[in-house]
Amino acid sequence: MEITETTASNSQEALQDNVKQLHDSGISFSLDDYGTGYSNIERISSMIFDIIKLDKTFVNEADKKHDIVLKHTVSMIKELGMKIVVEGIEDETLLKRFVALGCDYIQGFYFSKPIPKSDFIEFVKNKNLRLKLSENVDNIYNSFSLRNEREVSRSIALCNVPHKYNI
Repeated sequence: MEITETTASNSQEALQDNVKQLHDSGISFSLDDYGTGYSNIERISSMIFDIIKLDKTFVNEADKKHDIVLKHTVSMIKELGMKIVVEGIEDETLLKRFVALGCDYIQGFYFSKPIPKSDFIEFVKNKNLRLKLSENVDNIYNSFSLRNEREVSRSIALCNVPHKYNI
């Protein structure tokens, strides 16, 4: 389940209790929009998040100060044992930058704009073929967000998708 940074700032104690109960039942959590204003070190060190999703503002800023903050943010999150999703990747330069930093999942229009579920299977088949033909994608993961778990499982089975896809 994904919690937005703004939501995480409301009723912290109730949120922590609910997240812990659900996490103990096997549900994983991610924090969306990290870095947009409400996050703090206490929140990400005390809450049970499996994934931190860096806000697009980390992608848009590229001066020396922002690079230092980004590098240490990624390092801190990784040392806390969490995975990182970076959103807003729109070109190969940005892709290489965030892969080199150690981000686990990359999201953005570089891979695809949102597509209807009817186009999803064909998209994955084509993407799978391109991944097999490319030499430099060992650390690149693709993420897709779908709402119907049964359709996702069926789609994945039909496409023979490698483990590098996180659905």
